[in-house]
Amino acid sequence: MAKQGMKSFNYAIGMFGTSIPINLLKTFAAAFYVKDLGLITAAQWAGRQRRRAVRQKLGQRPGNARLEGLGLGHGADGARWV
Repeated sequence: MAKQGMKSFNYAIGMFGTSIPINLLKTFAAAFYVKDLGLITAAQWAGRQRRRAVRQKLGQRPGNARLEGLGLGHGADGARWV
């Protein structure tokens, strides 16, 4: 009976041991894609969509608000000047 309990314990420790490097690789891959390749995460995409919806609700054109504040944003016909 004690042998069977040890087998399952050893199996559980082995599975835990293999999950650590797998999770490290997944984390490294995600960080590489976001930081080095500049891909957009779901949270960044959701924030971008939320800001776009607020601008549409307020009747503003999408663009760079800092440049628009300086008069360098969109022209009267909607074409970008920058």
